[in-house]
Amino acid sequence: MTGSILIIAAFMIIPLIVGLVSARKSQTTSEDFFVQGRAMGSIAVFFTVAATW
Repeated sequence: MTGSILIIAAFMIIPLIVGLVSARKSQTTSEDFFVQGRAMGSIAVFFTVAATW
């Protein structure tokens, strides 16, 4: 029981931490929002396109 609660908590806390770190590093321009400031790596683009398909 305690193990499952820890797993659920990890699934909630880890994305929150990733979101907070990325929010601090991001810029507030429309270019950054729509095209990642043109700095998105090729592996990230591949997985984004594959997930969209």
